[in-house]
Amino acid sequence: MRSFRLVFSVLLALVGTASAQQSAESTVPQQETPPAVIWETVRGYRVQVFMSTSRDEADAVAEQVERRYPEMSVQVIFQAPWHKVRLGAFRTRAEAEDFLAEAHNGGYAQAFIVPDRVQIPRAVEPQPPEEPPAMAEKPPPLAPPPAQAPQHQAEHERQIAPRVWLAVAGATIAAIVIVLLL
Repeated sequence: MRSFRLVFSVLLALVGTASAQQSAESTVPQQETPPAVIWETVRGYRVQVFMSTSRDEADAVAEQVERRYPEMSVQVIFQAPWHKVRLGAFRTRAEAEDFLAEAHNGGYAQAFIVPDRVQIPRAVEPQPPEEPPAMAEKPPPLAPPPAQAPQHQAEHERQIAPRVWLAVAGATIAAIVIVLLL
């Protein structure tokens, strides 16, 4: 009989914990997914800042350029017999010319623009799922869904956490009282 009481109290505590977790999970709003980014290869431009027959010299300049322009992509390419250091991935010549002026002012007086195939990021908005064919007449929704701004999500989670702990503590206390009374 004592083992029956123990098993019953443990089951009661587990059911209380599971229901508290389920209620907390069901009230947390879903976050919106950010738009996906795909990379497309297009005809574009780069700025060549250095050229040498020495790979070591080209690598040293590439490291220097990476420190000076961390936001730019840097490439060291080999076209016999030259090792070339190129920066950026510009879609238009005007964008490349803007950076070329900056490179000239930064101490790369021999820099020039070269046409090249470049990869450019493009955001892709997620497509909503297709709706089934429209019926002749849709019934009106019972109630509009509550609108909750993402900035309120942290506040909402702070309000839910104590409720979950109270439910767990309540279920545990109830189980202990039942065991003591039986």
